[in-house]
Amino acid sequence: MAQELSQVFFELLMKHKMRFSEEVADLELSAIQARTLLCVDPDEPSTMSEVAQQLGCGPSNITGVIDKLEARGLVERRLRSDDRRIKTVAMTRKGVALRKRLTERLAQPAPWMVALSSQDQRQLVDILRRAIELAPD
Repeated sequence: MAQELSQVFFELLMKHKMRFSEEVADLELSAIQARTLLCVDPDEPSTMSEVAQQLGCGPSNITGVIDKLEARGLVERRLRSDDRRIKTVAMTRKGVALRKRLTERLAQPAPWMVALSSQDQRQLVDILRRAIELAPD
C-alpha cells in the first residue's frame, strides 16, 4: 500500500507541477523565476545565499534567474550597508505587485480539489497536515 501511495502522490505532484507551470507562464515567468519571486521577502531584502538556499541550489545557480527578474524591473540587487561584499535581492514595487498576483493565482484551488466533497476536502487536509508534520525539513 505504501508503494502505491508513493506512486499516486508522485502522479499528483507532477500534475500540480504542470498546473504551476501553466499559471506562471500566464504571468510570463518561468517556474524558477516564479519560485524565486516567492522566496524573496517583499518587505526585507534577502541575500543571494538565502534565496539560493530556499530554492535548494547554490548562489551561482540563481545569478541568471536574478538577472532576468532584474531586467524586467521585478527585483534589484543591492549591496548590504554593513558588508558591501554581500549582495542582496530586493523586490521592486512592480515585483511586489506581480508576486501578489502570483500568490493569489496559486491560492486558487485546482478543479479536482473543488470536485471533492467537503468531507473529502477536510479529510485530505487533515492527512496532508499530518504528513507535513512527519516529513523531515
